[in-house]
Amino acid sequence: MKKGQMLIITAIVMLVSLGAVLMWNEGGITKEVTIGQTQADIFETFAIGQTINNYLGDAAEISICNAMHLTGLTWKDEPLPEEEAIIKISFENFFRDNLAVYIAAFPPIKKTSLEDEYSLYTNLFFHSEFDYDNKVIKGGPDKVVYNHAYGYDPVADESLYETFEFVDYLEILSDDGYIYKLRPLYSIEFPTEFFDHFKTARDWTSGTQEGMPEGFESIETTGETTNQVLAITELRCLGKNVEIIFTP
Repeated sequence: MKKGQMLIITAIVMLVSLGAVLMWNEGGITKEVTIGQTQADIFETFAIGQTINNYLGDAAEISICNAMHLTGLTWKDEPLPEEEAIIKISFENFFRDNLAVYIAAFPPIKKTSLEDEYSLYTNLFFHSEFDYDNKVIKGGPDKVVYNHAYGYDPVADESLYETFEFVDYLEILSDDGYIYKLRPLYSIEFPTEFFDHFKTARDWTSGTQEGMPEGFESIETTGETTNQVLAITELRCLGKNVEIIFTP
């Protein structure tokens, strides 16, 4: 086989091998790669991205549990709201607050833009969406929109600016000087049936629900003066049944 043919075949094999690596960007990792870059750099960046994705997924799972427990206690000393939207907003706020705490707690990674404390939290605008129809919560970098001033119009007496818009990302600088863009993502199942328990518990206290409602281990009225309702659901999170406590 001629030398030129061998070089062409070798180049094709290398490109196919590199292409197999680059197709691994479905997990929320987007890389800007220069041909000739070492595959070790690519795999190292991929590993960092997967570590972040796995961490965010676990953090989101725990945040769901915390949000369910906290939402169940929100109306401990007052009646449950009639509007389901209010309960959902409460849950979503608790979820985002908890997830932000876990994102801030992500450990530093040396030789990256995440080498400082709280760097994942301070370097990334993160957004979570609640898909109630498909029972899933998805999260990823948020869209960033900002105005860049570049001058002043004395006639109109106003600043001149242009709008920049992009999806946020993390930048990882390798030892060889290559810059990688990471866009961490997570997608987890969302137990939307949790919200049905509030209506069921409210119906039970009004007398329209007889016997033990489906989805509960027990519902009882406690206290001699407050008549506080303790509704223990069959939903378990973080090793504990989710409780709904309210005062009719």
